[in-house]
Amino acid sequence: MLYKYSIIIPHKNIPQLLRRCLSSIPEREDIQVIVVDDASECIDEVNSIVQDYKNTELIVTKEGKGAGYARNKGLLSAKGEWILFADADDFFEEGFIDVIEKHKSDEADVVFFAAKSVYCDSLNPSPKLSKRNNVIARYKDNPKKLDDYFRYFQTEPWGKMIRRDLICEKGIKFDETLLANDYYFSIVSGYYASKLVYDNSVVYVYTEREGSLSYKLTANEKTLLARLGVYKHVQDFMDLHKISYAPFYRYSFSEYINKNSNFSNVVEKFWEENGIAKSYVIYRYIKAKLYQYICGVNL
Repeated sequence: MLYKYSIIIPHKNIPQLLRRCLSSIPEREDIQVIVVDDASECIDEVNSIVQDYKNTELIVTKEGKGAGYARNKGLLSAKGEWILFADADDFFEEGFIDVIEKHKSDEADVVFFAAKSVYCDSLNPSPKLSKRNNVIARYKDNPKKLDDYFRYFQTEPWGKMIRRDLICEKGIKFDETLLANDYYFSIVSGYYASKLVYDNSVVYVYTEREGSLSYKLTANEKTLLARLGVYKHVQDFMDLHKISYAPFYRYSFSEYINKNSNFSNVVEKFWEENGIAKSYVIYRYIKAKLYQYICGVNL
């Protein structure tokens, strides 16, 4: 079957939120939906839910390696011309398909859309994405800054659609890490995209949910090390390709100066083991702050 769109949804232990997400996707012959379950304890319920939706398939993993691993598994089964990603606790805006249909024949590699944020339980508005959604309006008269922002600073996998040929040709994959697994994928796909297109229409609804990994941010040494490893992977790619922006070392530096001494020791040990000079981190942090000041981008 020929699909125009493949929507990949990693899932773990939130079946009713998964149902909400799936219910927001129209059941059409040209839409392939792939749910990748990451070793859930409620797999029978998940399987029952998936069977209620047309052109929706379930991939079950037993490894429990996280959303990055699940998304990579989903990519292997994707057949659509365009790839979209959704988190199972989020959902799509009503009528979103009409928006993305306007761009199905674009000669772009990535099409970015606006998104809105709500609190997961109440669905009351959240201010989470307000700055993200102002970028297109802010830089509408400066295509270079607009392109740079979306190539190198817009790191979420959702709120955009990516041409599958780009992903396949460049072998782009998600980091299979505890968290922050989408940063490298987004930066690399942004770098290799020959053309970007922007649409200020809302297609995606991001939910703030207490208990999610993104909500917890860096809560302990394990998650901090996971983030630092991802940021180094991204920065190495940016340095290799002589991309001047430095949006990621700022995290290393801010953690070092703001967290408790145990976290500071973890960061310094990471720098030492990876041959990263403290002076270099500070230099990249200052450089990123200067970019923020000059361009008005919140890093």
